[in-house]
Amino acid sequence: MTVRYAKTINGFTTSTFTTIDNLSVQATIANTLGRMDGAEFHSWLLWRLPQGKTLEQVIRKVASKQEPTRFMQCAGSASAMTVEIREIPHSGGSPVLYTIGTPTRPTTKPALVDIPWAANVVRVKSNEVFTAAEAAELFIEYFDTDMVARGWALRPTL
Repeated sequence: MTVRYAKTINGFTTSTFTTIDNLSVQATIANTLGRMDGAEFHSWLLWRLPQGKTLEQVIRKVASKQEPTRFMQCAGSASAMTVEIREIPHSGGSPVLYTIGTPTRPTTKPALVDIPWAANVVRVKSNEVFTAAEAAELFIEYFDTDMVARGWALRPTL
């Protein structure tokens, strides 16, 4: 099996993405996100390795923050996390980081919610808070397609 993805845990530990024991990709992603506690395990990033490259071939770029250019990441705990995706616009140019949320009605203004992770707190809109199970659906879609399915709200992250 060719390894297509890498993962980064807590912003520091990067390795190739492999499934846990005999679990499927979907179950591995769900299991991983379900173990997030917001403290010891507070963030997870999934990203595609460049075409034809191994992690060992790009690790220096990872260390110097040149890779990954595209990824999906989350921070928080299994009960409340934020999910972001970094994409290169279809028109080209620099990558853009988006916070993912569920669509809201135009007349509805979502409340702001604080999500603690490690020694940090990120403030997001209430429609941008996910449980591990909900976030797993996004990560599985990303793993399968390299993108977020239509219908999700994408807000540029400042």
